[in-house]
Amino acid sequence: MKRLVFLAILAVLGGFSPASQGGVLKLAGTTASATGAFNNLAWSLDAVYTENLAGPSAGIASGVLKLGTTTLLVNATTVGDSITVSVDTGVNDDRLVLAFDVLGTGSILGGAVAGLTVNGKADVASAIASDANIQLLGALGNSVSGPSALTLFDSGLGVISVTLNGSVPVPEPTSFGLIACLGLVVVRRMTKRKS
Repeated sequence: MKRLVFLAILAVLGGFSPASQGGVLKLAGTTASATGAFNNLAWSLDAVYTENLAGPSAGIASGVLKLGTTTLLVNATTVGDSITVSVDTGVNDDRLVLAFDVLGTGSILGGAVAGLTVNGKADVASAIASDANIQLLGALGNSVSGPSALTLFDSGLGVISVTLNGSVPVPEPTSFGLIACLGLVVVRRMTKRKS
């Protein structure tokens, strides 16, 4: 039994290794727009970044922004796509500032630019864009706020402004793995006691 518990703990710790978590920031929420077709849509952003241990900004290498049924890719060929760690004096108000532009698909012609601010619920020791700092400030339960406007150029409707708001980070798949492993251990112990 002890061996089973030990193996379960090792499996869970393996799921939280830097190789499986570091370098991806996941956010999700709901849109707000004056144009009905773009209002109250589910959106999500998966941004793949390269940490920077010498400064406040990590470069965004690639990313996918989903807006309703539309998928937009982060335009990685442009300069300035970044996740910046911003430290403020005060209690638990350090934040991440994302800047990126996307390539359009479908009826959206592109030219879309977005900036997102992720308000953290923790303070970091310094304004360094490390995996640890980015993951801490982008943890589940933090909020996303403006400036978070996304301007889309649609062939039929002209310029549409969409605000990405009211959002929270998406749980990592390893979180579900942790819950499943712990559940297995508890069930195993309960069945053993009954027998």
